Amino acid sequence: MRVGFVMALVCLVACGLGEDKFQEQYAAKSCELLASCDDAQVSFGDQGDCETFYGILVEASVAGCDYSGTEARACLKALDEASCDAAVAGVAVCTQVYSGDECAWSMSESTGTTTATE
Repeated sequence: MRVGFVMALVCLVACGLGEDKFQEQYAAKSCELLASCDDAQVSFGDQGDCETFYGILVEASVAGCDYSGTEARACLKALDEASCDAAVAGVAVCTQVYSGDECAWSMSESTGTTTATE
């Protein structure tokens, strides 16, 4: 019984978040943050439009990338705690979710906004 508890605890610490779930939550949390900010430079018709946009952006940006579930959890936590300044500038920890030589997921150096790069 102790071994099962220890293994469950290890998994909670070491196991990351599934990629599909991350992408869904990233879109939702990013849109919630933007909607809460009066001075956000981007606006959408509604939450659904925003989530669709972010979903397409993420999907296009991560082809050929290596995914880190641990970094994904950190990104979502940072989005939960982000201010409106971060809504415009981007949440830097989120750049670490995806990596790799062929990965287009990045942060714009000038704005910090997560973008797809060519």
